[in-house]
Amino acid sequence: MKYRTDIYIGELIKQKCKEQGISKTQLAEKIRHSRSGVYKMFDKKSIDIDVLIRLSELLNHPFLEEYMPKRITKTGTRVVLEIEVKDGETCVRHIEE
Repeated sequence: MKYRTDIYIGELIKQKCKEQGISKTQLAEKIRHSRSGVYKMFDKKSIDIDVLIRLSELLNHPFLEEYMPKRITKTGTRVVLEIEVKDGETCVRHIEE
């Protein structure tokens, strides 16, 4: 299985905080980091797994799944999104354009 490496997790975390109205100060308090540490985290491509798990729970977003392989194919007017979810099992979603 090939994992995705094109993710800048700090940017995604920043986006989720903005969507949920969580300030940098609030986030820093909740994950026991400094405010400047949160700013640095937002600029990182990757972060410590323990912090990522805490953020996933706090922001109710499965950040680890962002790294799972995904494939999108288009057939006519149908878009097929394939996501490997665990142990080789694949979840397939069909989306009509």
